[in-house]
Amino acid sequence: MIQQLWRRLFAIDVFRYAIAGGSAAIVELAGFALLLALSVSIELAAVLSFFVALIVNYTLSSLIVFKRTIGLVRFAKFAAGALVGMLINISITIWIGQMFPEFAVAAKLCGITTAFFYNFMINKYVIFRN
Repeated sequence: MIQQLWRRLFAIDVFRYAIAGGSAAIVELAGFALLLALSVSIELAAVLSFFVALIVNYTLSSLIVFKRTIGLVRFAKFAAGALVGMLINISITIWIGQMFPEFAVAAKLCGITTAFFYNFMINKYVIFRN
């Protein structure tokens, strides 16, 4: 029964995207926290951790979510589509993080969460459409 439920959930693109995006978010949050611990500015840490997560997200989205091969042209489109998501993510992170510096990692989580749905829609209906 649990195995059947898992298979049905995994058949849904948004669920697979949540797994891929969640994995990338973990990488992003961990990288962000590590960079902050190394005294990197909140702005630079937000941008650098985003770009590492972008590579992870593209790879997982290609292979697991949309079942496509990895390619440089599609990655360029994926990255271009992610620019708005990045602006949403980083703007919210910086805005909340500057108001509440003691909650910088929580601010980053807010940025990631806000950009999630935009990123799914642009990928499903533009970048990886059939």
